[in-house]
Amino acid sequence: MILANILLFGGLLAVLYAAGELVSKRSSESRLIVYLLLSIALMLVHAALLLLDDVSYRIPQILGWYLPGMLFIGPVLLRYVQMRMHLTNDTWKWKIHLTPSFVSIIGLLLVFNIGTHEKIALISNLKKGVLPNPYDWFTAITSLHPIGYAIYGILFLIRTSQERRFQSEVLIRILFFLMFTLGVISLLLFIGFILHNAILVSFGAVLCILFLLALYLFVRRFPGFFEDLQIVINKGKYKNTQLKGKDFDSIKQQLETLMKGEHLYRDDGLTLAALANKLQLSKHQLSEYFNVQLNENFSRYINHHRIEAACDLLLQYPEKTVLSIAYEVGFNSKSVFNTTFLREKGLSPSAFRTQNRIFSHDH
Repeated sequence: MILANILLFGGLLAVLYAAGELVSKRSSESRLIVYLLLSIALMLVHAALLLLDDVSYRIPQILGWYLPGMLFIGPVLLRYVQMRMHLTNDTWKWKIHLTPSFVSIIGLLLVFNIGTHEKIALISNLKKGVLPNPYDWFTAITSLHPIGYAIYGILFLIRTSQERRFQSEVLIRILFFLMFTLGVISLLLFIGFILHNAILVSFGAVLCILFLLALYLFVRRFPGFFEDLQIVINKGKYKNTQLKGKDFDSIKQQLETLMKGEHLYRDDGLTLAALANKLQLSKHQLSEYFNVQLNENFSRYINHHRIEAACDLLLQYPEKTVLSIAYEVGFNSKSVFNTTFLREKGLSPSAFRTQNRIFSHDH
């Protein structure tokens, strides 16, 4: 009963995180995080309900509905990394990775009201730690699915780390640890199902909750990690420069005019292509200039100017709310503004305003 409550708490926590992500942000990346959190929630709630006799025996149709979530986690993580680092735009290729999850949903729907007594018997055996063939092998093999994606992620990090120059190695180590943990969880579930060991399966489920918490904290603590990683990867792409013959000082001066003179950063729909067009460059050339010459990407460059402008407004207009200032300088979400401000200045917008107001009074 205690384990069921812990698992149910983890599932509801995942749903809560997903709701917060959905409300605070409306980007494609945030939707992927929502899918990931809901997949984890599905697995945890499924495990919790199976442990509750009054639920599992009354509604045996719930058996097996962890499977779509388990088969969804790896592909969603893969796509999230791809999008955050702009590695590929082949959405249809990524959707192929979702095939096992959708196939499992179709299969579960087809047998939803079939073999009710057999499902009850399976649930009873599952509670005793015994799962007959071929169900034990099927369950074990599907638990290996996330391991493949974890191994891919680890190999990618190893390859990237050999050529990176991160500001802190802590970032790469933490992400490596998250990938490793995902693999360990899958391995524990695999061994637990094969050996009919309820302790290993339970431990793997609890680790899944800890993985959820660690993932959430990582995204909050290091919001700029993927931008750093993207810069490193992009530098490798620019060995054959497209900026030959270009005047870097002139580009820098034009950018300064557009940002400080025309305040182009205030446009919340500003794109790399639109900015490149104003500079009479291709978007690939401008991307190379940001990554190689300025050692930052387009997003970080624009957000830096937005935050600097926000700092001035916070102090000059104390009657304006933080949200109104966020919109005025070009952000379309308060949460993104707060996260970016914290990364740039080391404290929240409200704390910045209060701190500098006190400092000005003291002097």
